[in-house]
Amino acid sequence: MPDMDSAMDFIGPIWYINAIGNVIGKIGYETVYERAGQQDYSYEGQPTIYRLGYTDAVGNAVGNYTNPLTKVKMFRWGNWDSVNNTIRWNSSEVPLGVSVPSDHTLPASLYLTAKPSWWDSSLNWPQ
Repeated sequence: MPDMDSAMDFIGPIWYINAIGNVIGKIGYETVYERAGQQDYSYEGQPTIYRLGYTDAVGNAVGNYTNPLTKVKMFRWGNWDSVNNTIRWNSSEVPLGVSVPSDHTLPASLYLTAKPSWWDSSLNWPQ
């Protein structure tokens, strides 16, 4: 059974995932940026940022295959990761048919337009 040590692990039948503006990983822990679309167990024991299209939650191949569409339909933009130790604005991580963003500006929140009432007042809300 492959290791399940991935910061972001999306199984084979999952498509149309967005990963935008995240901080992913811990410096010195993850050693592999991505594993996708192949059953390659040579990375076993090497913590990974993204594992895409692989297996279900208990390590069984989904339908006895991996799904390369998980990777090509995923939108990744403006994520910092511990393997690259930088924010990635990689147009190859924007799915076909989706326009590559014209700049690197991300909103304070992709969900909320203002600080919610439950937000701890001692913490800054992104501006």
